[in-house]
Amino acid sequence: MIPRFLLLLLCCGLVPFVQAHVGHHPSVHDTVAGILDRMKRTVPAAKLPKLTNKEIESLLTPTERHVLGTEHISFRVNVPVTISIVRGPEPKEAPFWLTEQGF
Repeated sequence: MIPRFLLLLLCCGLVPFVQAHVGHHPSVHDTVAGILDRMKRTVPAAKLPKLTNKEIESLLTPTERHVLGTEHISFRVNVPVTISIVRGPEPKEAPFWLTEQGF
């Protein structure tokens, strides 16, 4: 079973009209695939579905954090905009990238 945090990443990555890969770093897809592969090799199978978001975040490398925190959803605008982040009540803790990106 894939943890909710990574499942959300995989599902949201299918949003149409969003570029799949920007820049010279690994793509979001490749990053998530690498995280999943590494977790399957290093975390006991019985523990995988029980991992908390914080435990999963602690397993991320700085490069993975950067890609997931800045490239998961990206877009360009040519006028001033206000960005609103809307999320449900679960999980209770905010995603790591909210504070890292200054939200």
